[in-house]
Amino acid sequence: SGSNFTMLIDVGVDMIVPRYELYNIRGQVAVSSSGDDLIQGRHELQLSNILSPQLSNGVYFLTIHLQDVDLHQRITLIK
Repeated sequence: SGSNFTMLIDVGVDMIVPRYELYNIRGQVAVSSSGDDLIQGRHELQLSNILSPQLSNGVYFLTIHLQDVDLHQRITLIK
């Protein structure tokens, strides 16, 4: 705990609502949630809100759905 995971993104449309999906190594959804509305401009997404303390150590794959764009990030969680 105390770690702060962030991702910086630029939004080019009027408003979007990001959706987050975190998959474990087996392809199962570990976390699924929606974020706050994002207006046009630069935003810092707080990923530590998605990385629940109940998650086990391991490799996860984060997908952030932003309207017509999907961002993918591999995360290795070590506590």
